[in-house]
Amino acid sequence: MKMKKVYLLVVGALISISSLDAQIDVIKVKGSDALYNVLKTISTNYQNEIKDSLLKVNNNKPLPYVIDVSGQGSTLGIQYLQEGLCDIASSSREMSKEEKDVFVARGKKLQETRIAKEAIVVIVNDKNPLQHLTQEQVKAIFTGKVTNWKDVFSKSDLDKLLASKVISKYRKDMYKNWIIDQPIKKYIRSNTSGCYMGFKTTFMNEKEYSSSCLMMPNNHSIKKAINDHINGISFLGYFEAVDEINKTFKFEMKTIGLGYDTASFVKPTKENILLSKYPFTRDCYLYYDEANKYKVRHFVNYVLKDTKGQVNIQQMGFIPNHYIE
Repeated sequence: MKMKKVYLLVVGALISISSLDAQIDVIKVKGSDALYNVLKTISTNYQNEIKDSLLKVNNNKPLPYVIDVSGQGSTLGIQYLQEGLCDIASSSREMSKEEKDVFVARGKKLQETRIAKEAIVVIVNDKNPLQHLTQEQVKAIFTGKVTNWKDVFSKSDLDKLLASKVISKYRKDMYKNWIIDQPIKKYIRSNTSGCYMGFKTTFMNEKEYSSSCLMMPNNHSIKKAINDHINGISFLGYFEAVDEINKTFKFEMKTIGLGYDTASFVKPTKENILLSKYPFTRDCYLYYDEANKYKVRHFVNYVLKDTKGQVNIQQMGFIPNHYIE
């Protein structure tokens, strides 16, 4: 009989726990790969602060403190929001008029909130001696107008670099084996990525990518491709590139300086980006349905708060809102 009572108590406790779990409301955030890490960090901090809070909204209902963040590309995140399959769409680009029209047609009032700006950087293999490119050169490469490294970085350029007193001996030893005449391997994100569209707008004046560009499914595959191919070139959001470079065990890749012309090259450092010296940036957004505001707005406001989410945004190499004019 005693064993039976213990069993019933355990079962009752499990049922109570299950019932409590069933009451927990989850905010689903889907979209941008570039925003995944920063939103994951912010959501973890939010959850730790809110979990034991007594704050309540919307008819005395407890605030949702479980935030489920996933990164599958900005376009897919927007599509999920259109279909009601997530609560918030994260996007590293502004939603297009056509995408916004879908919400209007379905009688939904869309809320758009800019949370940051992010720099888009160009990356090459670490053994590539290339130091910088103009915007026009970048466009020429990714539209297929320029297809060989000899047309970007000549032998005289290499000789000057090897004679430079600024370049370390380690770098010179690495660069001296560079083959001038070799094809450029171009890697881009899939067309569901905000980076795909952001790069096209920022660097290519909306020109189409060359058919010789190899489309990669995610940021990790971009990094691996650049690591594996010394003649490769691609682009990423700043945090994705620099976070990888700072790791002890890392892919062999580097960012290069960029400029509108040869007199304005700027390296994409955290300081240069924050002070708007590096000009190649894009806006990042959170989108949600106005009808769902009571569920999501407390978290969205947390992301926007200077002493909360915006701190993480700045720490991870994005430009927080209070730096943006």
